[in-house]
Amino acid sequence: MTVTIDGTTGVSLVQDGVVTADDLSSTLDLSGKTVTLANTASAMVLLQEGAASESGVSSIDIPLDVSGDYFAFRLILPALLVWNNGQDLYARVRDASTGSYKTAGTAYTWSVMERNSVNQAGTQSTSDDHFRLCWYSWPNSAAEAGATEMIIMNNADASQRTSFTGQYNGRDNADSNKMTVFGGMCNAATQDDYFRLYAASGDIVIKGGYKLYGYLA
Repeated sequence: MTVTIDGTTGVSLVQDGVVTADDLSSTLDLSGKTVTLANTASAMVLLQEGAASESGVSSIDIPLDVSGDYFAFRLILPALLVWNNGQDLYARVRDASTGSYKTAGTAYTWSVMERNSVNQAGTQSTSDDHFRLCWYSWPNSAAEAGATEMIIMNNADASQRTSFTGQYNGRDNADSNKMTVFGGMCNAATQDDYFRLYAASGDIVIKGGYKLYGYLA
């Protein structure tokens, strides 16, 4: 890693190329100095944390930066569940130019593939008013809820369609072990500043909280 101190690049505590015990225990006084670390690789930054809750909410609305500073977003939910039994998990995005979520019946294309301990199946749509994130119903108890992870991209560029992909590993509402892969894309290109998760009916519970990370562009 390149280090620049007061305009001088390549400063090192080890001058002869050999690391000694004295080198490891030494300190460098940087008081009054300006230190610049080279930006040699993209970093993942924690942007938001959602607290775990036992209470149901109608949706989780997650802000997505539209400055163009981020290449992609990574959303992790360790234990999300739905309040009512037998419900699917849906998602939508919000158009930054209107301040409204896209709800038109032709707004989204999505697909889902799933395998549980008994069956495997999948479904898709090229014209819907939401993204769908499961085939067999989403878990409705803490004992069933597993890990969900998603990558969201292209939301900041109004000339591209916001898209996402993800997976779930845990159990379904019948307590059958399952793995789900899902993804989708908006059918129109807009700048989208929020990502919403909600159940087909009833509330969802953020049992394990969530974390949203951004990959710097």
